[in-house]
Order: sequence, then structure tokens, then C-alpha cells
Amino acid sequence: MIARAKGTQFCVESAKLDDRDVLGQALTITPDMTAHLEVTLSTECASVDGTVISRNKPEAFSHFALLLSGTAKQPGDVVVGLANEDGRFSVNGLSPGRYLIWAWDPDDPAYPGPATFDSVENLATEVIVAKGQKASAGTVRVMQEIAK
Repeated sequence: MIARAKGTQFCVESAKLDDRDVLGQALTITPDMTAHLEVTLSTECASVDGTVISRNKPEAFSHFALLLSGTAKQPGDVVVGLANEDGRFSVNGLSPGRYLIWAWDPDDPAYPGPATFDSVENLATEVIVAKGQKASAGTVRVMQEIAK
């Protein structure tokens, strides 16, 4: 979740339902449910950046997907974007946590992208970021190259 107020960016630092950590997880709330949801917002958001590569060179305008919540098997929110002309990408306003990133070459007609994240979980680059941290995913290889 990203919330903005008068130019300030906020992110969710923590979320607890009763005493259970639910940050980055789906919540099911029923009409008869009684629970206490505590959400802590912060202006010290994390960010992740990296470079998509193919054949050991930056891959311009490649697609990437960053899993914000859930798992590869049961994804929640996902950020999908394009790397720039130098193969670089950046995602800001993140809560602290573990993220999976995939990238693929959009010009490969044989591979339009993953059918499911579960089917390509082993091809993801994992990044863990702390509160306020700018983390680098380093180089994220395109999935077509890794899968060969």
C-alpha cells in the first residue's frame, strides 16, 4: 500500500491482526469476525533497484514483475514495469520485507511472459529490504536465458 498526503510518501511499516503479523498477506474479513487490526505507517519507505541483463549485457526496455504480497503460488499485489534504455529499474515506496523479481525480454515472440509466478518461482531474484533501506537486486537475468 502506498499512501500520499501533501507530497509525502507513506508505506506500511507493519500490520498485525490481533497478535499475528499480516504484512504482505491477504486478509479475509467476515461479517461476524471480531479482531483488532493495527497498521503502522512510515515515511521511511524502502526501495529496490536493479539491472535486467541478457547475454551478460543490459536488456533495454525489458519487462519486470515485483511480487509485493502473497507468494508465487498465491500472488497478491504485483508491480509490473519496464526497465529503461540501460536495463535499469527502480520501485519505491515499499514496506520492509522479502520481494521476488522476474524479468523477460518483450521482443522474444516465443515468450510473452510467465503464465503463472508459481511456474517460474525458481527463476526469481530475491531481495530483502529493511525499513528505509535502498536495496539493490543487482542483475536480474531474463527468464528465457535462465530457463535454457
